[in-house]
Amino acid sequence: MTHRRLLAQAIISTLVTAIAIFPAAASDAATAIKAGRAALIADNPRDALRFYREALALAGDSDKETRFAALLGVARSAAWLEDYKLAEASYREALPLAANNEDQAVATAGLARMLNIGDRPRAAFEVSSPFVSTSIDNALEAGRAALSLGWEEKAAVLELPGITIPPDIEKSRQGRDLARLRDELYVRTRPSVNFAFEYGKDSDDVRTYDSTVGIAFSSDSLGQFGHQPRWNVTTRHEVFDEQAARAEISRLQSGVRINLSDDLKASTNLGVARVNSWTYGVWQAEISYRRSDNWGLAFSADRDAVKTTTALTNRITVRTETIGGDVRLGDAVLAGALLRQTFSDGNDRDGGVLRITSPAFNIGAGGPSLAVQLYGRYFENSRQDVIGYFNPRRFEEQRFNFIFSARLSPDWRLRAILGPGRQSVESEKSNTGTAEVKLIGHVDRKAHVEITALYGDTAAFASSGAGYKRSLINASFVVPW
Repeated sequence: MTHRRLLAQAIISTLVTAIAIFPAAASDAATAIKAGRAALIADNPRDALRFYREALALAGDSDKETRFAALLGVARSAAWLEDYKLAEASYREALPLAANNEDQAVATAGLARMLNIGDRPRAAFEVSSPFVSTSIDNALEAGRAALSLGWEEKAAVLELPGITIPPDIEKSRQGRDLARLRDELYVRTRPSVNFAFEYGKDSDDVRTYDSTVGIAFSSDSLGQFGHQPRWNVTTRHEVFDEQAARAEISRLQSGVRINLSDDLKASTNLGVARVNSWTYGVWQAEISYRRSDNWGLAFSADRDAVKTTTALTNRITVRTETIGGDVRLGDAVLAGALLRQTFSDGNDRDGGVLRITSPAFNIGAGGPSLAVQLYGRYFENSRQDVIGYFNPRRFEEQRFNFIFSARLSPDWRLRAILGPGRQSVESEKSNTGTAEVKLIGHVDRKAHVEITALYGDTAAFASSGAGYKRSLINASFVVPW
């Protein structure tokens, strides 16, 4: 930082301090607004918020211009302090006071940003989209919301000719956000090669190796729906090594994902797999409906082999149907699903999952966020005389998850889950623990990388009862061209 910049900040800080010590200096709303601006320039959002609130108290109800400026100041200060509820409310209050389209665009962009931060992308897109052709900030928020919703065709607002960042501020927040969102849009719409590898080991000394190579590309061949489908072709090789026994599965499958409308999405995959001399079909289908940010529904069905060496030797397959949904309760989210599994050995399984997740709150200004989640699941099997996979009469699990999220840099973010809990297997209770760390980012900006490490001791097909533990590490890469 230059000496001139340091001197300017010192003068501003002195001005702010003087006004704070002698509140009579802020005798009118205009003076308070100037003090608030000075505080923001001096990186002091708490004092700025106080001055802008004072300006609101001093401004008359008929002075719309002053109230508008003060409300924008309150919103920006609150957002800096990560009080997003106050920021959203202030932007909403400022909108009716906008004197012209430019003021309205400024308030709308701020409101859309708060809605995106609050995981309400539909509302963010709705308020920002009318201004995308004239406001860079609104185009950024509309594009961010569209990508969050999987509306890649609507995220094309990021590529509008008028959405450019002047060279002198291309390294600003606007410039960084635009570059990052355009890179994300590029990855989602361009042809890509996908690689993934996973290694796992459990307490029974069973090792698993899973490698996948695929390609994905978009097409307008179903243009009557108004959305481009995304096709994929994938090869997969899995190895299950139990020392005394070993099985290898080779698979080839293809599928498509398409937005049938803004509310309705569908995907399907069909393929064939082979293990030893056994060849069997695999498939998966899913359809989801989300009419608003506040609720959504989904139904899925799939068929695959039960993946343990004994089950593969016995040629056991399982068909699963799941129906689920989520609903926003204030700032918390309630999500649940019911499932039905039909095994080819005559066993039937019914189960369910329930999650209640709190809103995330930040640990210190600019720090990581933390959310807590109550998690529960259960399932029941109709038969216990079959062999080859974990099938107790009844299984229950309750867990308390702590979910941490942090942005390590503009291109890398970290998500971690730590979940102590308790499980019951045939009424035998035991403590459990789950830990998962996920690193998500970009290499050379456009190549996506995701690395996951997991440890857990709750039920899976290969479980051997209480005391069973497993760990795995997975790495996946998406490289567009």
